[in-house]
Amino acid sequence: MTKKKIPYGVSNFEAIINEDYYYVDKTKYIRVLESLNEKHIFFLRPRKFGKSLFISLLQYYYGIEHRDKFSRLFGDYYIGKNPTSKANSYYILKFDFSSIMTSSEEETFRGFRKKVVSGIKYFNKAYNLFSEEILASILAEETSNEIMLAFFNEFSPSEENAKIFILIDEYDHFTNELISFRMTEFQQIVSKNGYVRKFYEAIKEASGNGIVDRFFAAGVTPVTLDSLTSGFNIGKDLTLDLRFNEMLGFTDAEMKILLAYYEIENIEEVATDLQNLYNGSLFSPEASERIYNSNMLLYFLSEFLSRNKYPSDLIDSNIASDHGKIKSIFYMNNSPEHQQKLNQIITEEETIGVITKKFSFERPFTPDDFVSLLFYNGLITIKEIEYALIRFRIPNYVIKEIYWDFFKEEITRKFNININISNLQQALQDLAVNNNMGGWIKEIEKVLDLLSNRDLLNFDEKYIKMLFITLASLSPAFIIKSETEINGEYPDLMYLFRKPNSVKFQFLLELKYLKKGDSAQLNRIMEKAEQQVKRYLLKQEIKELKNLRIYIIVFTGKQGHFKEIIPD
Repeated sequence: MTKKKIPYGVSNFEAIINEDYYYVDKTKYIRVLESLNEKHIFFLRPRKFGKSLFISLLQYYYGIEHRDKFSRLFGDYYIGKNPTSKANSYYILKFDFSSIMTSSEEETFRGFRKKVVSGIKYFNKAYNLFSEEILASILAEETSNEIMLAFFNEFSPSEENAKIFILIDEYDHFTNELISFRMTEFQQIVSKNGYVRKFYEAIKEASGNGIVDRFFAAGVTPVTLDSLTSGFNIGKDLTLDLRFNEMLGFTDAEMKILLAYYEIENIEEVATDLQNLYNGSLFSPEASERIYNSNMLLYFLSEFLSRNKYPSDLIDSNIASDHGKIKSIFYMNNSPEHQQKLNQIITEEETIGVITKKFSFERPFTPDDFVSLLFYNGLITIKEIEYALIRFRIPNYVIKEIYWDFFKEEITRKFNININISNLQQALQDLAVNNNMGGWIKEIEKVLDLLSNRDLLNFDEKYIKMLFITLASLSPAFIIKSETEINGEYPDLMYLFRKPNSVKFQFLLELKYLKKGDSAQLNRIMEKAEQQVKRYLLKQEIKELKNLRIYIIVFTGKQGHFKEIIPD
């Protein structure tokens, strides 16, 4: 039997059904959303979690113009078998605020207005409620809010009692860019007289007049939402609501159903790898089901099925570039406190804080605000609740790689050094194939030589470990694991086989760091580390690792010393 196509990069619901793509059924949430008291909803998720597809799902479910397609589009899914009374009963007014250029105030203004005009043109093409003359007069208004007011004033439904459902995709895309680079302009456009605030005030007025009945907007962060609150205080943010933790993205069960459908061999092994690589996001402090980024998972499946092996690149370039998000969030306020938070996340992969639900630029940007923006962008997630605080962690391996890339860039920028990537990659290949640890240590030493002695004053074991992680991530030879728990023990670092690459050796590294003045302690530290490593060797998980080579590595200042430990 011919299998359905994988919907990687497809965000139009009708195209998924008509062109025979696989759809992971999320339609039950239509009924849940419709049952709420709130009719005006904001819902936030990181990039590539399926927001645009869900907006498209709502568009086809509620749009009057799609009434004759209902059985074909929804018949095989939950909502088709359990439809609500409001199916195909609304006029849909949809806006997409992505791709607005923000290089100048005038360009941002024109871009936002153009998106509003586009949404209204599409509306009239679908429903033909306005004559050409009336449409032209609506679109001739100067500002986006004046266009909206004129639109609502002229609105006259052809179906009795039919109202408008407004859908907004990427509601905060362009404003998030402004926050990072031009805060004053952001504050102006969402202020009391700003054109973005006025746009939402027009929708609120139409809701009060009974013209707009429902509203659903998706985005990434609540920063813009909070700035609009006084102008659109009818909106409800459901981002952290337990009931909607699994509404976007894929659950572990959904992932395994996908693997079974495509008849993946060694399902349990592949599922375990996918859990380590892509799973981990939790969007409600009360939830327990961790969520996969749907884009990441579909990318993997698309690559795997086309070549029958794991992709060399674990994520596509769109997600891989997200280290720029860390940078833009960090430079909103790169205070020592934020630097400390970021260092903690990168070196320890965890931090503690609270989720900021309402951002205010009338008060200082706090470390909790910084951590919260990383959370909303999917760069950290909830690990567990500790009394009134939340312990956050990096959600999965591929997000760790994004941090490592950021750390490498920050090292080169902060210390104004130029790292020879080609030499590092060659040394890693030699390590992986020939067990040449000496060559790899020499490359680390070269990087340390680029740093001044003054720079090294703030170095410690964690930073040396981050160099071993970050520089090793330049090559696809290994999966890198830091302080992974193995029956109560926590080896500092492991370089393990990474599919589909074929290398000869895996490595367990115990790392120590001494300042140059403490070099007399080298032998004692080596002996202590050796006893520690011998405990690791008693663990069955370690014994089962094929072609494992074990090293103690101690740096004194810029010089590396190493010893291979041969199991008894």
